[in-house]
Amino acid sequence: MTSNISDPFINFEDIDDYWQAPQSQVKKDAKDLLLEAIKETEETITKAVTNQVSIQKDFEKSQKEAKHWSEKAQIALKNNDDDLAFQAVLNKKIQNKIALTIQTQLQQQEITINLLVQNLMVLEQLKEILCTVQNQDSISNTQLTIDFNSNTELIELKRQLDNL
Repeated sequence: MTSNISDPFINFEDIDDYWQAPQSQVKKDAKDLLLEAIKETEETITKAVTNQVSIQKDFEKSQKEAKHWSEKAQIALKNNDDDLAFQAVLNKKIQNKIALTIQTQLQQQEITINLLVQNLMVLEQLKEILCTVQNQDSISNTQLTIDFNSNTELIELKRQLDNL
């Protein structure tokens, strides 16, 4: 196909060429697209898992920070330092809210990864189906060749018999 993406007009010759392409080329293109989609999905899963690990670390850090401020508030209360206790409780509440937000992000990331894995499984199944169909087509083409050769041989035998 020779059309330019920036060209605002549809090149009907390209569409006609595509529809007249041999079925094997269309299947090859479909397989190539499928393999590319599998590769991209695998790469996306890898990135998503890396991101999930980072989010998990941030979550654990925010939980430790909240625990730190909780301990600081208890110590301040024991020492009758109301200002420090108040500030520590306030910081603890802020860290708890941050931890809750990060926990929500972590849950959303887990859902995203699960969906990506499910999509990858569907793509892999489609790949298997496409390979099966291509193998069946190959067998059918071989059978047609065998049938044609057999037919040619039969015609030749008949001709030889007629000559006798």
